[in-house]
Amino acid sequence: LSYQKRHLPVARTMVLIMLGAACYAIGYAFELLSRNLYEVKLSLQIEYLGIPFVTTLWLFQVIQFSGTASRYRKRLALALFLIPVGVFFLHLTNEWHHLFYEQYILNDRSTFPLYKTIKGPWYQAHTLYNYFVILCGFFLFIPMYWRSSRIVRKQIIVLTMGAAVPLLFNISLWFGMIVDLTPFGFAVSGIVYAWGILRFNLLRFTPLALTQVFDTIRDGVILLDYQDQI
Repeated sequence: LSYQKRHLPVARTMVLIMLGAACYAIGYAFELLSRNLYEVKLSLQIEYLGIPFVTTLWLFQVIQFSGTASRYRKRLALALFLIPVGVFFLHLTNEWHHLFYEQYILNDRSTFPLYKTIKGPWYQAHTLYNYFVILCGFFLFIPMYWRSSRIVRKQIIVLTMGAAVPLLFNISLWFGMIVDLTPFGFAVSGIVYAWGILRFNLLRFTPLALTQVFDTIRDGVILLDYQDQI
């Protein structure tokens, strides 16, 4: 659905979010099915094609959706993705410094998962960074929600749910959950986004269009989207 509207920047970002989530989910499925340590490490590399970027892409989508910093969007994007790119390369080279995963311990009690990992300082730092990024997106939505129309409020709720569900699933890891439920949270997010696109025209970019048009002119207008819909 997002790909069909790829001429819209917010739709292209949605596609990238779902691709990142897919890498996470596919890699984690391989991790659970791994038979040795080599396969576990290979699965983690697949996961980290998406993990560093998903939350930052979501924040960037919020920025696009709300029209924040429209004049400095490219520079803002470069700044936002410095940390995710750094995280990607730190994990790629983890065997040299062990800043992400310090140890891989064979799970004697169960074969699911086969190995337990001892997280390093950069794993913890990146997790906290992801939480911070999501909270920034929530805070951007708060003032926008109160000044928006009913349909835009529903769109905001859909985008918020799309981030909140994986976040809540991920927090369960801090309470002793052995299996990472975050990929399942992204599956729920995909369903929520599809529902928002079909039900509330999520990718029509209504809030930014309204801001750009109605805040600058006083005349009555009829506003059409890219599909010539009012």
